[in-house]
Amino acid sequence: MFGAFYLLFLFATHARTEIISMPPPLWFGEEFLANLRILMDKIPFWLNLGWSLYVGLLSTALTLLFCSMAGCAFALYEFRFKKTLFTLVMGTMLVPSFLGMIPSFLIMDALGWIDQPRALYLPGAAPAMGIFMMRQ
Repeated sequence: MFGAFYLLFLFATHARTEIISMPPPLWFGEEFLANLRILMDKIPFWLNLGWSLYVGLLSTALTLLFCSMAGCAFALYEFRFKKTLFTLVMGTMLVPSFLGMIPSFLIMDALGWIDQPRALYLPGAAPAMGIFMMRQ
């Protein structure tokens, strides 16, 4: 595992021609700043980092909110079909997640959420495992 990270940092300090040479370099080079400049010129790095933070923080906050509310309801309140609903929620963990990819895309398309950030953080806002852990 550490070998992959070593190669990642090692290759970040070499030019492209040095990376694919045989034998590959085994120690750090001097091209890090030039490679960083190429990276900043080719992609909007800071914008992408900001979107990643936005989606990550919002999905974490929504997951904590919804799982806490559902877990509290299942743990503290008595209501009709409580055990049936909890069994249904737990049963969703048995379904492989890749079975929901196409239906999820169709739902996002019907809602007009394609190319929208909310299509990334809303579908996973209340995972069954989080509800189970909050109920405990």
